[in-house]
Amino acid sequence: TIYAKTSNPLAACAAAYVGLAVYPPDEREQWDMWLGNCMKRFPGVPDSAIVHARRLVLRPTSRESNAEAAEALRRACDAGVPFFSAGVGLLREMLVLLSTDFPDLAPLADQAARLAARVDAQQAFTVLRFAPQSTRKK
Repeated sequence: TIYAKTSNPLAACAAAYVGLAVYPPDEREQWDMWLGNCMKRFPGVPDSAIVHARRLVLRPTSRESNAEAAEALRRACDAGVPFFSAGVGLLREMLVLLSTDFPDLAPLADQAARLAARVDAQQAFTVLRFAPQSTRKK
């Protein structure tokens, strides 16, 4: 599914979330490098940058992996709200983790935390919950 990313980018991202969760972090996979391609080919899909950043954090390949992950997270934030609820949690987690080395990520981590507080984590796709509007008389 990740290989066939051009036919369905969201399915490729979903497969990547599952793969990153199931396979041991120290195990290299054939599809690891495809995640960077997903991010480049689908800049409007925040999840593609999130899974790429997650791979870099879990399976660093060089000393620059954290800087590459930070850049991927910036791209994800620029692209908007992740399509998958799992992406919201991972985005928040990685922004907090990397903000100690990349201070510009701290405000993004705060925004991601506010977003994560509204996400219904029981849903596969991102569903935001808001309190009902007050019915006070003016």
